[in-house]
Amino acid sequence: MGSKRWATLFDGDCAVEVEFPAAMCPSWLGDGHQLTVTARPNIDSWRRNPVWVAVGNYENHGHLAVQATRDKGPWALLRQETSREFGLPLESSQNLETIEPVGKISKVLVLCGRDNQVLLDFVRGLHPKGVKKRVAVEVAELRVQGPSAVREISRKLSSLKPGQADAVIILRGGGSYADFVAFDDRELIQAIRQCALPVITALGHSEHVPFAARAATASFDVSQTAGIAIRTENNRRWFAGQPTSKQLKTKMEQLARELSVQGSRTSSLEQANARLRQELADTRNHAVQLRERGDDLQQHASLQNREMHSDLLELALQKIRLNSLSRGLWWSLWTALTALAAHVDTGLGTGQTVALSMLPALWAIWTFTGGYRAQRIIDSSDWRGAVMDVDLCWLRPRIAGATVPRDLCWLLRHRNASLQQ
Repeated sequence: MGSKRWATLFDGDCAVEVEFPAAMCPSWLGDGHQLTVTARPNIDSWRRNPVWVAVGNYENHGHLAVQATRDKGPWALLRQETSREFGLPLESSQNLETIEPVGKISKVLVLCGRDNQVLLDFVRGLHPKGVKKRVAVEVAELRVQGPSAVREISRKLSSLKPGQADAVIILRGGGSYADFVAFDDRELIQAIRQCALPVITALGHSEHVPFAARAATASFDVSQTAGIAIRTENNRRWFAGQPTSKQLKTKMEQLARELSVQGSRTSSLEQANARLRQELADTRNHAVQLRERGDDLQQHASLQNREMHSDLLELALQKIRLNSLSRGLWWSLWTALTALAAHVDTGLGTGQTVALSMLPALWAIWTFTGGYRAQRIIDSSDWRGAVMDVDLCWLRPRIAGATVPRDLCWLLRHRNASLQQ
Protein backbone atom coordinates (compact mmCIF):
# COMPACT_ATOMS: atom_id res chain seq x y z
CA MET A 1 0.00 0.00 0.00
CA GLY A 2 2.76 2.43 -0.78
CA SER A 3 4.14 4.04 2.34
CA LYS A 4 1.62 2.25 4.62
CA ARG A 5 1.33 -1.27 5.89
CA TRP A 6 -1.67 -2.96 7.55
CA ALA A 7 -1.92 -5.69 10.15
CA THR A 8 -4.99 -7.23 11.81
CA LEU A 9 -4.37 -8.34 15.38
CA PHE A 10 -6.68 -10.70 17.27
CA ASP A 11 -6.70 -10.73 21.05
CA GLY A 12 -9.50 -12.53 22.81
CA ASP A 13 -12.83 -11.01 21.75
CA CYS A 14 -11.22 -8.04 20.03
CA ALA A 15 -9.76 -7.57 16.56
CA VAL A 16 -7.46 -4.65 15.89
CA GLU A 17 -6.35 -3.31 12.54
CA VAL A 18 -3.01 -1.50 12.77
CA GLU A 19 -1.71 0.94 10.18
CA PHE A 20 2.09 0.93 9.96
CA PRO A 21 4.22 3.46 8.23
CA ALA A 22 6.42 1.50 5.90
CA ALA A 23 9.52 2.76 7.65
CA MET A 24 8.27 1.57 11.04
CA CYS A 25 7.13 -1.92 10.00
CA PRO A 26 9.70 -4.52 11.07
CA SER A 27 10.81 -6.79 8.28
CA TRP A 28 10.25 -9.87 10.40
CA LEU A 29 6.57 -9.02 11.13
CA GLY A 30 4.26 -11.45 9.29
CA ASP A 31 1.38 -13.90 9.76
CA GLY A 32 1.46 -15.69 13.10
CA HIS A 33 3.99 -13.36 14.78
CA GLN A 34 3.11 -11.97 18.16
CA LEU A 35 3.18 -8.24 18.70
CA THR A 36 2.69 -6.45 22.00
CA VAL A 37 0.49 -3.39 21.48
CA THR A 38 0.31 -0.50 23.92
CA ALA A 39 -2.91 1.56 23.42
CA ARG A 40 -4.39 4.62 25.03
CA PRO A 41 -6.79 3.85 27.92
CA ASN A 42 -10.58 4.50 28.08
CA ILE A 43 -11.33 3.71 24.46
CA ASP A 44 -15.13 3.84 23.84
CA SER A 45 -16.77 0.40 24.04
CA TRP A 46 -18.87 1.04 20.95
CA ARG A 47 -15.76 1.03 18.76
CA ARG A 48 -15.82 -2.44 17.27
CA ASN A 49 -12.83 -3.21 15.08
CA PRO A 50 -11.32 0.27 15.31
CA VAL A 51 -8.34 1.23 13.20
CA TRP A 52 -5.21 1.82 15.26
CA VAL A 53 -2.29 3.87 14.01
CA ALA A 54 1.24 3.18 15.21
CA VAL A 55 2.93 6.25 16.66
CA GLY A 56 6.31 6.93 18.17
CA ASN A 57 9.61 5.36 17.31
CA TYR A 58 10.14 1.61 17.09
CA GLU A 59 12.80 0.89 19.71
CA ASN A 60 12.22 -2.39 21.46
CA HIS A 61 11.78 -5.62 19.53
CA GLY A 62 8.08 -6.68 19.61
CA HIS A 63 6.75 -3.47 21.24
CA LEU A 64 4.79 -0.79 19.40
CA ALA A 65 2.70 2.18 20.60
CA VAL A 66 -0.61 2.75 18.72
CA GLN A 67 -3.70 4.98 18.97
CA ALA A 68 -7.29 4.67 17.64
CA THR A 69 -8.62 6.66 14.66
CA ARG A 70 -11.99 6.88 12.91
CA ASP A 71 -10.64 5.43 9.66
CA LYS A 72 -11.16 1.79 8.73
CA GLY A 73 -8.60 -0.54 7.32
CA PRO A 74 -8.81 -3.11 4.49
CA TRP A 75 -10.36 -5.87 6.64
CA ALA A 76 -13.20 -3.64 7.83
CA LEU A 77 -13.74 -2.35 4.30
CA LEU A 78 -13.88 -5.94 3.03
CA ARG A 79 -16.56 -6.71 5.62
CA GLN A 80 -18.56 -3.69 4.47
CA GLU A 81 -18.27 -4.75 0.85
CA THR A 82 -19.47 -8.30 1.68
CA SER A 83 -22.40 -6.91 3.67
CA ARG A 84 -23.42 -4.65 0.79
CA GLU A 85 -23.04 -7.44 -1.81
CA PHE A 86 -25.43 -9.82 -0.05
CA GLY A 87 -27.70 -7.12 1.38
CA LEU A 88 -27.21 -8.32 4.92
CA PRO A 89 -29.35 -6.73 7.64
CA LEU A 90 -27.72 -4.92 10.51
CA GLU A 91 -29.08 -7.37 13.05
CA SER A 92 -29.83 -11.06 12.89
CA SER A 93 -33.42 -12.32 12.99
CA GLN A 94 -34.94 -14.69 15.52
CA ASN A 95 -38.19 -15.13 13.62
CA LEU A 96 -38.95 -18.70 12.48
CA GLU A 97 -42.32 -17.91 10.92
CA THR A 98 -40.81 -17.65 7.41
CA ILE A 99 -39.59 -21.26 7.47
CA GLU A 100 -41.57 -23.42 5.07
CA PRO A 101 -43.62 -25.54 4.97
CA VAL A 102 -46.22 -23.68 6.94
CA GLY A 103 -46.96 -26.80 8.95
CA LYS A 104 -44.98 -28.17 11.86
CA ILE A 105 -41.17 -28.35 11.65
CA SER A 106 -40.73 -32.11 11.82
CA LYS A 107 -37.07 -32.64 10.87
CA VAL A 108 -33.88 -30.57 11.25
CA LEU A 109 -30.31 -31.21 10.09
CA VAL A 110 -27.69 -30.16 12.65
CA LEU A 111 -24.18 -29.13 11.52
CA CYS A 112 -21.85 -29.03 14.49
CA GLY A 113 -18.38 -29.99 15.66
CA ARG A 114 -17.46 -32.82 17.89
CA ASP A 115 -18.51 -30.86 20.96
CA ASN A 116 -21.36 -33.06 22.18
CA GLN A 117 -22.38 -30.54 24.81
CA VAL A 118 -23.62 -28.09 22.15
CA LEU A 119 -25.74 -30.81 20.55
CA LEU A 120 -27.06 -31.95 23.95
CA ASP A 121 -28.06 -28.38 24.82
CA PHE A 122 -29.93 -28.07 21.53
CA VAL A 123 -31.77 -31.36 22.03
CA ARG A 124 -32.55 -30.40 25.64
CA GLY A 125 -34.17 -27.16 24.46
CA LEU A 126 -35.98 -28.95 21.61
CA HIS A 127 -37.21 -31.90 23.70
CA PRO A 128 -37.37 -31.08 27.40
CA LYS A 129 -37.55 -33.92 29.86
CA GLY A 130 -41.01 -35.46 29.94
CA VAL A 131 -42.03 -34.00 26.56
CA LYS A 132 -42.69 -36.34 23.67
CA LYS A 133 -40.13 -36.05 20.87
CA ARG A 134 -41.86 -34.55 17.88
CA VAL A 135 -38.91 -33.31 15.79
CA ALA A 136 -36.42 -35.68 14.14
CA VAL A 137 -32.78 -34.57 14.49
CA GLU A 138 -30.10 -35.60 11.98
CA VAL A 139 -26.50 -34.72 12.90
CA ALA A 140 -23.54 -34.06 10.58
CA GLU A 141 -20.18 -33.46 12.31
CA LEU A 142 -18.08 -30.80 10.57
CA ARG A 143 -15.33 -28.39 11.46
CA VAL A 144 -16.74 -25.13 12.82
CA GLN A 145 -13.44 -23.33 13.36
CA GLY A 146 -10.36 -22.70 11.27
CA PRO A 147 -9.74 -22.30 7.51
CA SER A 148 -11.19 -25.72 6.60
CA ALA A 149 -14.52 -24.92 8.36
CA VAL A 150 -15.61 -22.61 5.54
CA ARG A 151 -15.00 -25.26 2.91
CA GLU A 152 -16.71 -28.12 4.78
CA ILE A 153 -19.79 -26.15 5.83
CA SER A 154 -20.19 -24.58 2.37
CA ARG A 155 -19.98 -27.97 0.64
CA LYS A 156 -22.53 -29.46 3.00
CA LEU A 157 -24.97 -26.59 2.51
CA SER A 158 -24.59 -26.75 -1.29
CA SER A 159 -25.30 -30.51 -1.32
CA LEU A 160 -28.64 -30.22 0.46
CA LYS A 161 -31.85 -30.74 -1.54
CA PRO A 162 -35.42 -29.54 -0.96
CA GLY A 163 -37.41 -31.92 1.21
CA GLN A 164 -34.33 -33.44 2.81
CA ALA A 165 -35.21 -31.61 6.02
CA ASP A 166 -37.37 -28.71 7.12
CA ALA A 167 -34.36 -26.64 8.24
CA VAL A 168 -30.59 -26.89 8.76
CA ILE A 169 -29.00 -25.43 11.88
CA ILE A 170 -25.31 -24.62 12.43
CA LEU A 171 -24.21 -25.02 16.05
CA ARG A 172 -21.03 -24.16 17.89
CA GLY A 173 -20.03 -23.03 21.33
CA GLY A 174 -18.60 -19.71 22.40
CA GLY A 175 -15.08 -18.52 21.72
CA SER A 176 -12.87 -15.58 21.01
CA TYR A 177 -13.37 -13.09 18.26
CA ALA A 178 -10.78 -14.83 16.13
CA ASP A 179 -12.75 -18.11 16.32
CA PHE A 180 -15.58 -16.51 14.32
CA VAL A 181 -13.50 -15.43 11.32
CA ALA A 182 -14.81 -18.43 9.33
CA PHE A 183 -18.38 -17.22 9.74
CA ASP A 184 -17.50 -13.89 8.10
CA ASP A 185 -16.17 -15.55 4.96
CA ARG A 186 -17.80 -14.58 1.68
CA GLU A 187 -17.94 -18.19 0.41
CA LEU A 188 -19.88 -19.34 3.47
CA ILE A 189 -22.28 -16.40 3.25
CA GLN A 190 -22.96 -17.26 -0.40
CA ALA A 191 -23.55 -20.93 0.49
CA ILE A 192 -26.04 -19.93 3.21
CA ARG A 193 -27.92 -17.65 0.84
CA GLN A 194 -28.06 -20.29 -1.93
CA CYS A 195 -28.93 -23.22 0.34
CA ALA A 196 -32.09 -25.10 -0.66
CA LEU A 197 -33.17 -25.30 3.00
CA PRO A 198 -33.70 -22.54 5.57
CA VAL A 199 -30.51 -22.03 7.61
CA ILE A 200 -30.52 -21.36 11.35
CA THR A 201 -27.40 -20.49 13.35
CA ALA A 202 -26.55 -20.69 17.04
CA LEU A 203 -22.90 -19.64 17.31
CA GLY A 204 -22.29 -19.09 21.00
CA HIS A 205 -22.20 -16.34 23.58
CA SER A 206 -19.87 -13.93 21.77
CA GLU A 207 -20.98 -10.32 21.40
CA HIS A 208 -19.75 -10.41 17.86
CA VAL A 209 -22.52 -11.05 15.30
CA PRO A 210 -20.86 -12.68 12.29
CA PHE A 211 -22.19 -12.38 8.78
CA ALA A 212 -23.37 -15.98 8.84
CA ALA A 213 -25.83 -15.12 11.60
CA ARG A 214 -27.09 -12.08 9.69
CA ALA A 215 -27.42 -14.02 6.42
CA ALA A 216 -29.28 -16.95 8.02
CA THR A 217 -33.06 -17.20 8.20
CA ALA A 218 -32.84 -16.98 11.99
CA SER A 219 -29.99 -16.79 14.48
CA PHE A 220 -29.73 -17.42 18.23
CA ASP A 221 -26.98 -16.94 20.76
CA VAL A 222 -26.81 -20.48 22.15
CA SER A 223 -27.96 -23.88 20.91
CA GLN A 224 -30.48 -24.45 23.71
CA THR A 225 -32.23 -21.19 22.83
CA ALA A 226 -32.47 -22.37 19.21
CA GLY A 227 -34.10 -25.65 20.32
CA ILE A 228 -36.57 -23.78 22.51
CA ALA A 229 -37.38 -21.43 19.61
CA ILE A 230 -38.13 -24.36 17.24
CA ARG A 231 -40.35 -26.02 19.86
CA THR A 232 -42.16 -22.71 20.49
CA GLU A 233 -42.65 -22.16 16.77
CA ASN A 234 -44.10 -25.66 16.42
CA ASN A 235 -46.51 -24.93 19.26
CA ARG A 236 -47.49 -21.66 17.62
CA ARG A 237 -48.07 -23.38 14.28
CA TRP A 238 -50.03 -26.13 15.99
CA PHE A 239 -52.38 -23.59 17.53
CA ALA A 240 -52.27 -21.20 14.56
CA GLY A 241 -55.77 -20.16 13.68
CA GLN A 242 -57.11 -21.53 16.97
CA PRO A 243 -58.97 -19.01 19.12
CA THR A 244 -57.34 -17.63 22.23
CA SER A 245 -58.75 -18.11 25.70
CA LYS A 246 -60.19 -14.60 25.61
CA GLN A 247 -61.81 -15.28 22.25
CA LEU A 248 -63.14 -18.59 23.56
CA LYS A 249 -64.57 -16.85 26.63
CA THR A 250 -66.21 -14.22 24.43
CA LYS A 251 -67.55 -16.94 22.14
CA MET A 252 -68.89 -18.90 25.11
CA GLU A 253 -70.65 -15.80 26.43
CA GLN A 254 -72.11 -15.19 22.98
CA LEU A 255 -73.24 -18.81 22.74
CA ALA A 256 -74.75 -18.57 26.23
CA ARG A 257 -76.74 -15.50 25.15
CA GLU A 258 -77.82 -17.21 21.96
CA LEU A 259 -78.75 -20.31 23.96
CA SER A 260 -80.85 -18.19 26.30
CA VAL A 261 -82.59 -16.56 23.34
CA GLN A 262 -83.09 -19.96 21.74
CA GLY A 263 -84.44 -21.27 25.05
CA SER A 264 -86.97 -18.43 25.22
CA ARG A 265 -87.86 -18.98 21.58
CA THR A 266 -88.19 -22.72 22.18
CA SER A 267 -90.45 -22.07 25.16
CA SER A 268 -92.61 -19.77 23.05
CA LEU A 269 -92.71 -22.37 20.28
CA GLU A 270 -93.68 -25.08 22.76
CA GLN A 271 -96.49 -22.90 24.09
CA ALA A 272 -97.64 -22.15 20.55
CA ASN A 273 -97.38 -25.84 19.73
CA ALA A 274 -99.50 -26.68 22.79
CA ARG A 275 -102.09 -24.13 21.67
CA LEU A 276 -102.08 -25.57 18.17
CA ARG A 277 -102.49 -29.08 19.58
CA GLN A 278 -105.44 -27.91 21.67
CA GLU A 279 -106.95 -26.11 18.68
CA LEU A 280 -106.42 -29.23 16.57
CA ALA A 281 -108.11 -31.36 19.21
CA ASP A 282 -110.99 -28.89 19.38
CA THR A 283 -111.22 -28.88 15.59
CA ARG A 284 -111.28 -32.67 15.53
CA ASN A 285 -113.98 -32.74 18.19
CA HIS A 286 -115.94 -30.12 16.26
CA ALA A 287 -115.45 -32.14 13.05
CA VAL A 288 -116.72 -35.25 14.84
CA GLN A 289 -119.70 -33.30 16.12
CA LEU A 290 -120.36 -31.91 12.64
CA ARG A 291 -120.05 -35.40 11.16
CA GLU A 292 -122.47 -36.74 13.72
CA ARG A 293 -124.78 -33.85 13.12
CA GLY A 294 -124.47 -34.38 9.36
CA ASP A 295 -125.27 -38.06 9.82
CA ASP A 296 -128.29 -37.10 11.91
CA LEU A 297 -129.38 -34.56 9.34
CA GLN A 298 -128.85 -37.07 6.58
CA GLN A 299 -130.86 -39.66 8.45
CA HIS A 300 -133.54 -37.07 9.16
CA ALA A 301 -133.56 -35.97 5.53
CA SER A 302 -133.69 -39.59 4.41
CA LEU A 303 -136.54 -40.18 6.82
CA GLN A 304 -138.32 -37.12 5.55
CA ASN A 305 -137.70 -38.21 1.98
CA ARG A 306 -139.11 -41.62 2.78
CA GLU A 307 -142.13 -40.10 4.50
CA MET A 308 -142.65 -37.66 1.64
CA HIS A 309 -142.12 -40.47 -0.84
CA SER A 310 -144.68 -42.58 1.02
CA ASP A 311 -147.09 -39.68 1.09
CA LEU A 312 -146.64 -39.11 -2.64
CA LEU A 313 -147.14 -42.78 -3.36
CA GLU A 314 -150.19 -42.88 -1.11
CA LEU A 315 -151.67 -39.89 -2.92
CA ALA A 316 -150.81 -41.44 -6.26
CA LEU A 317 -152.44 -44.73 -5.22
CA GLN A 318 -155.57 -42.92 -4.04
CA LYS A 319 -155.70 -41.00 -7.26
CA ILE A 320 -155.19 -44.14 -9.35
CA ARG A 321 -157.83 -45.98 -7.32
CA LEU A 322 -160.37 -43.18 -7.72
CA ASN A 323 -159.57 -42.93 -11.39
CA SER A 324 -159.87 -46.72 -11.77
CA LEU A 325 -163.17 -46.73 -9.87
CA SER A 326 -164.67 -43.92 -11.92
CA ARG A 327 -163.51 -45.44 -15.20
CA GLY A 328 -164.64 -48.87 -14.10
CA LEU A 329 -168.08 -47.53 -13.20
CA TRP A 330 -168.29 -45.75 -16.55
CA TRP A 331 -167.33 -48.90 -18.43
CA SER A 332 -169.81 -50.91 -16.34
CA LEU A 333 -172.52 -48.42 -17.25
CA TRP A 334 -171.44 -48.65 -20.86
CA THR A 335 -171.64 -52.43 -20.71
CA ALA A 336 -175.15 -52.34 -19.21
CA LEU A 337 -176.37 -49.80 -21.77
CA THR A 338 -174.86 -51.80 -24.58
CA ALA A 339 -176.52 -54.98 -23.39
CA LEU A 340 -179.91 -53.25 -22.89
CA ALA A 341 -179.81 -51.57 -26.28
CA ALA A 342 -178.82 -54.76 -27.98
CA HIS A 343 -181.60 -56.73 -26.31
CA VAL A 344 -184.40 -54.13 -26.77
CA ASP A 345 -183.69 -52.69 -30.17
CA THR A 346 -182.43 -55.66 -32.05
CA GLY A 347 -184.23 -58.41 -30.30
CA LEU A 348 -181.07 -60.42 -29.90
CA GLY A 349 -181.02 -63.40 -27.69
CA THR A 350 -179.43 -63.61 -24.33
CA GLY A 351 -176.32 -65.35 -25.57
CA GLN A 352 -175.80 -62.80 -28.30
CA THR A 353 -176.38 -59.93 -25.93
CA VAL A 354 -173.80 -61.33 -23.49
CA ALA A 355 -171.31 -61.82 -26.27
CA LEU A 356 -171.85 -58.27 -27.49
CA SER A 357 -171.29 -56.78 -24.02
CA MET A 358 -168.36 -59.06 -23.10
CA LEU A 359 -165.62 -56.69 -24.35
CA PRO A 360 -166.77 -53.60 -22.38
CA ALA A 361 -167.30 -55.82 -19.36
CA LEU A 362 -163.75 -57.15 -19.53
CA TRP A 363 -162.40 -53.64 -19.92
CA ALA A 364 -164.43 -52.52 -16.92
CA ILE A 365 -163.04 -55.36 -14.87
CA TRP A 366 -159.46 -54.45 -15.97
CA THR A 367 -160.10 -50.84 -15.08
CA PHE A 368 -161.40 -51.74 -11.62
CA THR A 369 -158.11 -53.61 -10.91
CA GLY A 370 -155.94 -50.49 -11.59
CA GLY A 371 -155.46 -49.74 -7.89
CA TYR A 372 -154.42 -53.31 -7.21
CA ARG A 373 -151.94 -53.31 -10.10
CA ALA A 374 -150.50 -49.95 -8.96
CA GLN A 375 -150.03 -51.34 -5.45
CA ARG A 376 -148.11 -54.34 -6.82
CA ILE A 377 -145.78 -52.06 -8.81
CA ILE A 378 -144.99 -49.99 -5.73
CA ASP A 379 -144.41 -53.06 -3.57
CA SER A 380 -142.05 -54.64 -6.12
CA SER A 381 -138.28 -54.90 -5.44
CA ASP A 382 -137.46 -52.89 -8.59
CA TRP A 383 -139.44 -49.96 -7.30
CA ARG A 384 -137.92 -50.08 -3.80
CA GLY A 385 -134.35 -50.37 -5.10
CA ALA A 386 -134.52 -47.77 -7.86
CA VAL A 387 -137.19 -45.26 -6.98
CA MET A 388 -137.07 -44.99 -3.20
CA ASP A 389 -133.94 -42.81 -2.88
CA VAL A 390 -134.20 -40.73 -6.05
CA ASP A 391 -134.36 -36.99 -6.15
CA LEU A 392 -137.84 -35.84 -5.14
CA CYS A 393 -137.57 -32.83 -7.41
CA TRP A 394 -137.55 -35.22 -10.33
CA LEU A 395 -139.89 -37.79 -8.80
CA ARG A 396 -142.58 -35.58 -7.27
CA PRO A 397 -144.22 -34.13 -10.46
CA ARG A 398 -144.11 -37.50 -12.20
CA ILE A 399 -145.73 -39.36 -9.31
CA ALA A 400 -148.27 -36.58 -8.89
CA GLY A 401 -149.15 -36.86 -12.61
CA ALA A 402 -149.66 -40.63 -12.47
CA THR A 403 -153.32 -41.57 -13.06
CA VAL A 404 -153.01 -45.14 -14.16
CA PRO A 405 -150.62 -48.01 -13.33
CA ARG A 406 -149.07 -47.56 -16.76
CA ASP A 407 -147.67 -44.18 -15.61
CA LEU A 408 -145.92 -45.88 -12.71
CA CYS A 409 -144.46 -48.50 -15.02
CA TRP A 410 -143.14 -45.77 -17.33
CA LEU A 411 -141.63 -43.94 -14.34
CA LEU A 412 -139.89 -47.09 -13.10
CA ARG A 413 -138.56 -47.99 -16.54
CA HIS A 414 -137.10 -44.53 -17.28
CA ARG A 415 -135.63 -44.17 -13.79
CA ASN A 416 -133.81 -47.51 -14.03
CA ALA A 417 -132.43 -46.54 -17.44
CA SER A 418 -131.07 -43.20 -16.10
CA LEU A 419 -129.45 -44.94 -13.12
CA GLN A 420 -127.71 -47.48 -15.37
CA GLN A 421 -126.26 -44.68 -17.50
